[in-house]
Amino acid sequence: MENNEDLKNFKVGDTITIEGVCDKTTIFGDVDVRKCIITDKFAVIPDYDNAEKVNINDFVKAYKDNQVSADDKYKGKTVEFTAEVTYIADDYVVVQPSNADAFDWDCDVQICFEDMDDLKKVSEGNKFTIVGECCGKADMYTSKICRAIVI
Repeated sequence: MENNEDLKNFKVGDTITIEGVCDKTTIFGDVDVRKCIITDKFAVIPDYDNAEKVNINDFVKAYKDNQVSADDKYKGKTVEFTAEVTYIADDYVVVQPSNADAFDWDCDVQICFEDMDDLKKVSEGNKFTIVGECCGKADMYTSKICRAIVI
């Protein structure tokens, strides 16, 4: 991507796999990768129709108890759960398990939608059923669900 030609083909929300050298990271987890190539776009398409139904409380507990074990069980797989939306940002929402309390600061799950129109369907304080690909641990959240849809 040294000439940035590949970048013209992408839009916000696209998922890609890259290979390259990590030159540095920021405090927010952003990675600066130079001299890299894009190996594939959308390596795995989430199977929305056959998602594994999970309890949001158990899902978050699994990540809090042992990230490696939770990644082995969920990462890269399509999951479905119902949870309350606690925060809406420009390009993602945050959901929280029903058993969270005010002192449980790292129990949230970041949800990034496949289609930004789904972001318009959710509202803070309401529960929604969400299906998406588990991307593992997120920088500031217990875990992250990518390419999600609201059902």
